[in-house]
Amino acid sequence: MDISGIQPGERFIEITHPGNGRNIGVRVSIMSINDERMKPLKKQITNERLRLEARGKNFKADDIEDNANELTFKAMTGWQWYKINADGKEDEKGEQATFNGKVPDFNRASVISVFTKLPWLRNQIDEAISEEKDFFTASAPN
Repeated sequence: MDISGIQPGERFIEITHPGNGRNIGVRVSIMSINDERMKPLKKQITNERLRLEARGKNFKADDIEDNANELTFKAMTGWQWYKINADGKEDEKGEQATFNGKVPDFNRASVISVFTKLPWLRNQIDEAISEEKDFFTASAPN
């Protein structure tokens, strides 16, 4: 078997309420942290850390938080904010999911703003990104 074709794909996750686990009307598409598109950012962060250490300095807490936000944002390939009914099911007649009264665009500033105010949302995405096996199709042999 030629294993060179075993590559991770993208996948969708549903964001849920952190207290009750119910769907909130936000769907995020993500890629694996080990996807080729993530390598430049991972190298940039490592190089910055090595540069600071060579000068006898360390990353600050703010730097670590900024890097975590950036890594999560870069692992996202999009998001959908949609209407849900009282049962948490997608429904065009339901209530629209919003953030500060609007459906946020998918761009760095909007995503980081959501992460800053709702760290639990980023945590759900981070958790999904860390599940490497979920990025591979189930067609692999046992």
